[in-house]
Amino acid sequence: MAINSKQIFTLAFSAIVLSIFIVSAVFISGCVGSTNQNQSNLASEIPINTGTAVFTITDAAMNMGAVSSVNITINKIEINSKNKGWIVLSNEVQTYDLLELKAENTSKLLVIANLSDGLYNQVRLHISKVIIIKNGAPIEAKLPSNVLKMNINFKVIENKTSTVSFDFIADESLHTTGDGKIIMAPVIKVETRTSVNVQIKGQNKVEIQDGKVEENFEVGMNEKGDVDVGIKIKANTEISISENGKIEVFRKGKVNNIGTQLSIKNITLNKQKYTANEKINIEVYLKLNKNADIQVHIYGIASRQGSNLIDETKNVSVSTEGQSSVKFDVNAPTCTHGCGARYFPGLYLLNAEVIVNGEVVDKTTINVELY
Repeated sequence: MAINSKQIFTLAFSAIVLSIFIVSAVFISGCVGSTNQNQSNLASEIPINTGTAVFTITDAAMNMGAVSSVNITINKIEINSKNKGWIVLSNEVQTYDLLELKAENTSKLLVIANLSDGLYNQVRLHISKVIIIKNGAPIEAKLPSNVLKMNINFKVIENKTSTVSFDFIADESLHTTGDGKIIMAPVIKVETRTSVNVQIKGQNKVEIQDGKVEENFEVGMNEKGDVDVGIKIKANTEISISENGKIEVFRKGKVNNIGTQLSIKNITLNKQKYTANEKINIEVYLKLNKNADIQVHIYGIASRQGSNLIDETKNVSVSTEGQSSVKFDVNAPTCTHGCGARYFPGLYLLNAEVIVNGEVVDKTTINVELY
């Protein structure tokens, strides 16, 4: 199926690399037919000032060893417009075996929809479950959050086709606990394109060609379920699932570092929304059992290039046992995408970590909204 003057959402997964492609649309459309050549053409009746969105799923995974299947079930996809709010693109329950897609070396259609032209700034991908088949036995993987909420700046152009691709890097996304449980904290490469050519063929296989690359960046999910540029659970991290189902990352310094028991109680802002170059007052509250010389590091509001637009460290001699606090005054960034006069509003992560003798002993995050 050739796609003419449309916007497309495609979802591509891989066992090691999962990929999603998004293109514009406002309502879910079922207008995909097939020809005798097992190909189909998307209907050309598009409302004025809209495009069409087609989601596909694919796999380009690496060797997973004893893993024979990675089955991901998606039950909802949403996109956000500042003017229209959240728009449901699909709430159909669909399961994909990422390793099967890898073997076929293909992308498959997830959903087609139509969207009004304009800018869309966030996508939510709802994953109801992930089942791993390892050594012939099914293991349900634990996700820090079943909702992947990603900041994107997706442009829908009237009578044009645009795509957003999400490549899930499975070997960086999957982690095993000491007792054999599996955690999936997705690491995703995101690419957006405009003015692309798309073919939807038999068995809903999708080919995306040409177009202008608008953005290309990587996001990850941490143990709390936050998704942003520059964060992820690192390889070889000691990780566990507590009795209440909480994912916990073990940090050596928190247990035994010169006898200091130190943690971040919370982090506060003087308000939640800031505009370019506005002063942000940050206070990091610490809980500790003894006096100590420490470092408190704040960083975040990451650009699409992966650099932290806020990054500051303070050396502190904490002389009050029990609870103490460290204050920072920083400016909100004037641009968010390489400072090419590109400023995208939205929610960004701000991180705070405390360091003793060069080791991070605790870390927390908070959302900062730019407008």
